[in-house]
Amino acid sequence: PTNPGDKPRKTTYDISTESPHKINAADLEKIAMAFAERFGSFSIASNYGNFTDLKLSMTDSFKTWVDTYVARLKEKNKEITGYYGITTTALTTEVKSFDDQAGKAEIIVTTERSESKEEINGGTPYQQKITLKFLKVNNEWLVDEAYWEK
Repeated sequence: PTNPGDKPRKTTYDISTESPHKINAADLEKIAMAFAERFGSFSIASNYGNFTDLKLSMTDSFKTWVDTYVARLKEKNKEITGYYGITTTALTTEVKSFDDQAGKAEIIVTTERSESKEEINGGTPYQQKITLKFLKVNNEWLVDEAYWEK
């Protein structure tokens, strides 16, 4: 409580005094959920931006795979004239492995997906799991592989 006429106290915070946060398995689960949602959601109108937007979170080898995959999708879907899209929402995660020392992790994300044709937000929702394999590159966790369950 302050008295009338008191000046507010100035509080300062110097983040440089904090020790750096070391990413743990729980942090990587949150990263995996966000990645799965973005990776699994796209529309023809977005020109497959979901893949290219995530390149900052990928290893070089996965970026190369994504470039090839997007080129194949564009060729395959060039005849589509109406709307087409998939919406993905992450529901849960399971850490299959997390080894900070080795710089490897594997996380399975259960998602709910909905495929829309002609009408946005159309289609019947279904659940699908995606396995994300992470590698620690230059002290940063990056997605190295992604596999959708069939």
